[in-house]
Amino acid sequence: LTDEIVSLDVSKPLTPSKRVLRIGATSVDFDQQEEKIYIASSNSIYSVNFNGSDFKRIFETEGGVMNYGFASIADICVDWIGRNIYYAELYTGNIYVSTMNGKYRTAVAKGIPLLHSITLSMLDKEIIYSTWQSVSDSGIYKVSMDGRSSVTKIHNSDTAGSKPWGLLVDYEEKRLYWITKLDEDSEDSIKSSNLDGSRVVQLKKGATNLVNFLAVHQDQVYYFDEERETVTSFNKSNGADTGYQAKITGWAGISGVGMVHPTQQPWVYSKCGQGRSPCEHLCLLTPETTDFFRCQCSLGYTEISMLGCVQDRKFAVMVTDSGIYEVNTNTEALPRQLPVRITPSVDRVHVNPVSQEIIFLDSSLGRIARTTLEGDLTKSLIENSLEDARELQVDYVNKLMFWIKGDTLQVADIDGKYRRTIQKSGMSGANQLLVDSLSGVLRWVETENKSWKRETRKLTIKSAKYSGETLTTIPIPSDSVHSLASSQDHNALIWVNKVTNTIEFIRLNDTSSNVNVVTINVPEGTVSHVSMINSEIYYRVETAPSENGDVVGYLYKTSMSDFSEHTRVTKIPAVKHLLLYDATQNFWRGEIKEIQSNDTLVDYVTAATYCEGEYGGTLAVVKDSDQNTEILQQLRGDEMWIGLFRSEEGWSWHGGYMSVYSNWAPEQPDDFSSTVESRYAVMGTDGKWFGRGEGEKRGFICERVTQSNPCRDRGCSHLCLPSKSGATCACPEYISLGPDGKTCGASPCETAGCEQGCYLTSELKPVCTCRPGQVARVAHGKKICTISPSALIIATSNSIVYRSLHAAVPYVSTIFQSYVQQTSSLAVNADDNEAYYSDGISNEVFKIEKVGTENELVSQLFREKLVNVSGIVDMAYDWLDGRLYYVLHIPQGYMIKRRKVKDLLDYQDLLTEVEPITSLWLHSTHKYMYYTLSDGDVKRCSLEGKHCKVIYSADVNGGVKVHAVTSDPRTKTLYLSTASSVIKTDLEGKDPVTHITHDKDQPSQPAVAVFGDTFYWVVADKHGDVVTRTKRSAELKGGTKNQKLYHAQLEYASTGQYETVKKIAILDPDLYLAEPTTSAVSSKASLVAGVVSGLAIIVILVVIVVFVRLKRRGFTFLSYERLRRTEHNLMENMGDVTYDNPVYEFDGEEMDDPADRLVHLPAPLMTSSAKNQNVEDYNMEVSLHGYENEYEMSDDEHDTSIFDNDRI
Repeated sequence: LTDEIVSLDVSKPLTPSKRVLRIGATSVDFDQQEEKIYIASSNSIYSVNFNGSDFKRIFETEGGVMNYGFASIADICVDWIGRNIYYAELYTGNIYVSTMNGKYRTAVAKGIPLLHSITLSMLDKEIIYSTWQSVSDSGIYKVSMDGRSSVTKIHNSDTAGSKPWGLLVDYEEKRLYWITKLDEDSEDSIKSSNLDGSRVVQLKKGATNLVNFLAVHQDQVYYFDEERETVTSFNKSNGADTGYQAKITGWAGISGVGMVHPTQQPWVYSKCGQGRSPCEHLCLLTPETTDFFRCQCSLGYTEISMLGCVQDRKFAVMVTDSGIYEVNTNTEALPRQLPVRITPSVDRVHVNPVSQEIIFLDSSLGRIARTTLEGDLTKSLIENSLEDARELQVDYVNKLMFWIKGDTLQVADIDGKYRRTIQKSGMSGANQLLVDSLSGVLRWVETENKSWKRETRKLTIKSAKYSGETLTTIPIPSDSVHSLASSQDHNALIWVNKVTNTIEFIRLNDTSSNVNVVTINVPEGTVSHVSMINSEIYYRVETAPSENGDVVGYLYKTSMSDFSEHTRVTKIPAVKHLLLYDATQNFWRGEIKEIQSNDTLVDYVTAATYCEGEYGGTLAVVKDSDQNTEILQQLRGDEMWIGLFRSEEGWSWHGGYMSVYSNWAPEQPDDFSSTVESRYAVMGTDGKWFGRGEGEKRGFICERVTQSNPCRDRGCSHLCLPSKSGATCACPEYISLGPDGKTCGASPCETAGCEQGCYLTSELKPVCTCRPGQVARVAHGKKICTISPSALIIATSNSIVYRSLHAAVPYVSTIFQSYVQQTSSLAVNADDNEAYYSDGISNEVFKIEKVGTENELVSQLFREKLVNVSGIVDMAYDWLDGRLYYVLHIPQGYMIKRRKVKDLLDYQDLLTEVEPITSLWLHSTHKYMYYTLSDGDVKRCSLEGKHCKVIYSADVNGGVKVHAVTSDPRTKTLYLSTASSVIKTDLEGKDPVTHITHDKDQPSQPAVAVFGDTFYWVVADKHGDVVTRTKRSAELKGGTKNQKLYHAQLEYASTGQYETVKKIAILDPDLYLAEPTTSAVSSKASLVAGVVSGLAIIVILVVIVVFVRLKRRGFTFLSYERLRRTEHNLMENMGDVTYDNPVYEFDGEEMDDPADRLVHLPAPLMTSSAKNQNVEDYNMEVSLHGYENEYEMSDDEHDTSIFDNDRI
């Protein structure tokens, strides 16, 4: 059904349907052999056992949802003979096949317009599919299951607008069945034909929209009657009704069907399904080979003779207004949007293929930042004075970053620690900066306008060394230079000429300024961007607008060796920057190598010694498939040693190279016995690698570097700027280079004593920083980072922000820049240190784990599957029951649902309101749910959504509308937030009184929170939303004093639009210490409680006696909660005073701050009373949340070596 999978026993008409699994699905099929159901849901495929157990996601489709926001898989079919799954993607028009575990998959049919339904004819080894395109092309087609045969149309739509779908094969009769739909006002019909499309028979003609989905068993065809919400059948021979009807329990609309019976999947012998597959990746059935199967490589792999399936790791990365997209250039899948949140001011990114990291410049935030391709924690590398910076380029070979700032050209190391200006003027007209890591040269385009006339405009490409020394100026005889890119392999520059709609390139010559421009014409559309990798040119074109105004963009590729052949790769969105990278590239470029093979049979150590001593190099290092093929061509004999060996750290290459590329043979590297100390690698005649033992003898392949990177052995302490003539060491402007020409003086940050991070202000003053969730403070004379016990979590329209409440000068950090279209709500789970936020457009809920640590992990929790949901309005978390409550905007109004966080299939629909629900709040301790309505009323219900009543009426209270409810869970007080005040009342809503009046800083929207004696809310000022706080006590002298805590950041610098704070929440375990209450207690429970209370009194008396006796013996008990409460009260009363070194009282003595919230025993605790006891050892027992440790004290009061900083 639309929101669950159910089973129905067709042999028992009166038996109701039984739920198998709660999930929204678009199609289902089954595998009789393993007794599993396969489910297509949105853009993923899942499997579950017939009994509903072992539910899991197999894979997510390559194309994903992209910009569509809804399901992309239209239909799935199980190949029970070849052990594969076929599925149709609606928006790519592709039919894909996958292994049943989802490990390998590829497209077997591509670009089918309006692809709708597929089925498999296992007897003929063919895919049968239907399309809903034009009248002449709409119909039913077939193609071989490996996609290699020609496409044959087997049925024409016999009526204009006829739409065939619901395809089904009857293996007993060898017939094909389908449903024919016309428009909304026409009748449906069921037809059948032979598998080749002959002998078409109309079996059934029903009322309007009566027929939905087909199943066949024995002599009956089953279909779904939407009007009666029943399963009905007719005789497949004559179409006569059988009288069978079965009511579907919990009908919510049909979205797919599969008839489960052994006759539905007759067994046929195939090599693909017999134990171990004969293919490396996919084994596909086909009628065109003698063995009736064909091996095929997965998406992202290329079949190479002798090498098998070799991974193609070339990717195109596109920067768009809506985010960053990536696509494998060897597939035809749609690009997937990376979960990396960037602002619209980011116009280019740079990818490190080895570390899978991205570096980008965000001028609106004035920073250069780094994150991963999977959107993990974004880290600022440089975050000062970069608002006018542009044209960031990254040289991963030499680990340098370059950018233009105003009229200057600047450089920094790749971690942003050291920064230097290399050109102090003359860069105002520069754009499209490029780096050449091989020669250490920067290039950029410069436009010189000598007058207002267009014909006097002059385009030049200028170059300079990394050190800033100007080299050449090359005049370009072109009208336009856009999307400039380079190829170091071909020593060429390439760009788009927008005036002539062509691609142009030049080959560089160091000795001449005269260039020959080569023109490449594109086959269709308007070219917008170009990039190069190795010998391949990739470019984006846009088609002319269609009748409805849509413009489609495609990624094309051609070759430097043949401009006549252009291949369409895939459909891509509008881009601001197009980048190509090879994931097998390992950044030892800048080195030119020679390879030599030697067929002398020696052991590995002898071969390595020869290559290093006699040849002056190492055993061959393989960085990618191209070099693997190159070395294979040098192979003499059966196997030869290469430079790969096993060390304690694992498999390593000679020279310390790190590689992501590997080409091990199946089941290699194998395990040797423990008596063999070393293992080494050989390359076989098929190019595959094998592990071999010590003492075995083989030939070997050497390589040596004839041109190396000059920075490798230069020894620069800060910056190394390479060039063809050598390398220059450099320092930031505020540090001088030492007399050795290599070493720079100390940076102010290096002497600041910061524990974690540091940056310099514009006055070159060091500022210590800490990771999210920690605060910087001074303790024991050191600047350390300590864990913050409480924080304010702020959900903005495009990010989740962590704001420490632990210090008067707290730490603010964006812990996650969301991969969402618009954040709509937030809830926190302090017990598990998690936060949940919702995407108001895609109806997804995400989970952030380990909030406030350096290891935040963000993942999708679930996507709401209800039909026609317009968004998630608000959320709240029940910390006692572990359930997430959320408000949905649905066609009928507004619905409140709840779902177990740790059992997502356990969810309930609680209630529905016609009036818009504007906010939601839970008081878990007293088991109440509160929500506000658009008319300003507040309703209270039980957590089950029952016994609802209005506890606050805007009409009764002078028209004052409440827009949010909050409370401290440890109290019985509610706070109702209005546009001009905070109203205080009890949990019943009785006796409301005005508690705080907002004379200014009025709330901008319903985002409020209470913690202890402090009230937090959101206001709007001219610079965007601001989170403020005030004491919630109404008796404060002089009125309330507001303090700004967080200021929304500028999002669109050019338009002045800002991100919006959507909701705030307090993350602190202390808020959830209260015990739950119950309305009634049974007499038996009361008796038990009485007995327990009596025993507790006895235990307390015993503890008191023991405590007094231990006190007399010198023991001191230190309460962690006491320390924490003292610290909290100190913080709250310190106002704007910097929180550097708080003081704790310990039995009349003062003790220093215990560093990162842990108890230490410093020297001041060694009181004279302890010495007077004349005991050799003095024990102090410290009780910390149930952990007890004894520390032995030295007689020497100055000896503190026994006190470590370990956590207790």
